[in-house]
Amino acid sequence: MLRKICVFFLIGMLAGCSGVGSNSPSVTFIAKVNYKDVFERAKEQANYCWRSETQYPIVSQINDTDRTVLVYVTGLLGSTKMAELSARAIDRDSTEVKVAVNGMSIWNGAAVKAMKEAVEFGVPTCTSYMPSKD
Repeated sequence: MLRKICVFFLIGMLAGCSGVGSNSPSVTFIAKVNYKDVFERAKEQANYCWRSETQYPIVSQINDTDRTVLVYVTGLLGSTKMAELSARAIDRDSTEVKVAVNGMSIWNGAAVKAMKEAVEFGVPTCTSYMPSKD
């Protein structure tokens, strides 16, 4: 039992060392979607895909005064962001969105593309189905 606790703690500590950073897979784009819709779509996608079987905590915040959105998933200890979406309204129907992930496990470039598509099209999916030049 103690061994399992130590392994669980070690995994959590290692995950804590590799959060979202400047070299993480990311994308910034303009979505032709109201910031409140971006918020709802990002929360749905995060719960559907980013949480996965780990049940990592999802944090979501909307600021109607600044018209900004923040949705992220943390590691087991809750201190490190594994994946994050931040957004700000440009106008009534356009929002600048940034998606970044830590690059490990399910939080990779494919997750970035899938979140982008979920925001743009309103359909949560953990895989990108849209053709691209990448």
